[in-house]
Amino acid sequence: MDYKYANILVVVTMTMTYGSGIPIMYLIAACYFFVSYWVDKILIFYNYRKPEFFDERMALSTLWWFKVALIMHFVVGILMLSNSHILPVKAESAQADYNSE
Repeated sequence: MDYKYANILVVVTMTMTYGSGIPIMYLIAACYFFVSYWVDKILIFYNYRKPEFFDERMALSTLWWFKVALIMHFVVGILMLSNSHILPVKAESAQADYNSE
């Protein structure tokens, strides 16, 4: 179970961190979670006999890392979207004259 949580955290953190600059990562993460959900469901029904014991500590620490990923999403997204090499500003719109009619 700890490896599954680790994989989920890696995908969420990388997607949230770099998703603003590389939007295809959202689609890749959605496909990963869709496939992972169905594979885990099939494995639970057909292969796993006895569930492993775990408590809520791992789930609560994972939720804390989701909050860190959200903050990283905001910070790195602002840095990426404010970079003029990623989203260049045209010269005409940068020097618009709003007083002329």
